[in-house]
Amino acid sequence: MRYALCLALALTVASVAWVPACATNSASIEYNGILHYIETDKYAYELPEYVSIQYTATNVSGAPIWLVWSYCCSPVWVYALDPDMQVWWSDPRACFAVECDDTLQPGEAYTRSAVWDMYNPTTGEMVSQEGVYTIRGRLKVQTPFRFEIDLPIEITERTTGAPEEGATWGRIKALYR
Repeated sequence: MRYALCLALALTVASVAWVPACATNSASIEYNGILHYIETDKYAYELPEYVSIQYTATNVSGAPIWLVWSYCCSPVWVYALDPDMQVWWSDPRACFAVECDDTLQPGEAYTRSAVWDMYNPTTGEMVSQEGVYTIRGRLKVQTPFRFEIDLPIEITERTTGAPEEGATWGRIKALYR
């Protein structure tokens, strides 16, 4: 399934803004002199595994870039969206609406590393629906540098390893080899 998705995504490159690196489950794209890179520790997860996320926005232009943002805690955010593209979780969770600014020098980067535990703090629910979820990295600054990049992950039911009903002893032993 994973390789089929990677192949399908690679074949639709002309209509998609990013190309996934299937071996590392990552994506990157340059926008207005800033390279956006997002990565998860793997593509497929079983309920309720933790999802390790890293998002980096790096100045790859030859000049300093002045950024202004409204939430002083961080200009970079990560989100988990459900299959209906509704936000389930974000990091950071909340910040004071105070305007901040900074100059990102050539080669400098903002990075956010976070772990999503498949929990929705707003509703108090754990993820229970299988499907393709979206991990989003966002440079949450004023235009023209505001940008977001998406990365799909697949969430499936946990496999128990229990033998099927009517299984033979040989099939049961094969599960534990």
